[in-house]
Amino acid sequence: MLHAVNGLLLIATQKYDSTSPEELTLEDGDVVELLDTHDPSGAAKAVVKELIETEQEFVRDMDSVIQKYFTFPEEPGKVPKVIKDNADLLYGNFKEIAEFHRTVLMEGIKYHANDPVLLGKTFLRLERDFDKHVLYFQNEPIAQEFLDTCDEAYDYFSVSKFT
Repeated sequence: MLHAVNGLLLIATQKYDSTSPEELTLEDGDVVELLDTHDPSGAAKAVVKELIETEQEFVRDMDSVIQKYFTFPEEPGKVPKVIKDNADLLYGNFKEIAEFHRTVLMEGIKYHANDPVLLGKTFLRLERDFDKHVLYFQNEPIAQEFLDTCDEAYDYFSVSKFT
């Protein structure tokens, strides 16, 4: 929840309708960050901080997917042959995208975190690298069709052991 009061930007973990920060009820563990909206660099720092945290979480999630689905255990019967045989179709360039986010993009964001103008230029400079995502999503319907028509593959990814 974002709310501006007397030049402060409140980022709260709960919704409130008050114009007074004093009326905001908090419990142990709740987080509120106060930002001065009259200080543009403070707001920019908050946005960059959020960008970094979001990107780090995205990288962790992608790495988790790679660990769960891309590492084929040697135990017989763990991963169906149909999955191994169609790994390129199912996963496409997911690892390449994850590597880009983990190394190139994350490092660029961190390197220019203190200068939002250069940070913006980082995204422009990496524009062509984002084409990896386009290729992945262009191939996604083909992978989905395969899952929809191959019961063994569908069942493999539906099993709750991956949660």
